[in-house]
Amino acid sequence: APIAEAVDSLLDQRRLPPALEAELAAMIGREAVLDLIATVGFYSVLGYMLMSYDTPIDDAIAAEMAARPL
Repeated sequence: APIAEAVDSLLDQRRLPPALEAELAAMIGREAVLDLIATVGFYSVLGYMLMSYDTPIDDAIAAEMAARPL
């Protein structure tokens, strides 16, 4: 799945390889590729903030994570 591959690439390499960017642009359009990049970036920043300040996890979410870890 190119979108999942793109997310992995953005998180691991901090960029989309040109071939993957072209494939995504053909599949979903260049504007959607930019939206995808921005969304991954924004959620990364949110994660950095939450982790930096040890934001507590809701009890129900903590229970779900314990029952079904990644």
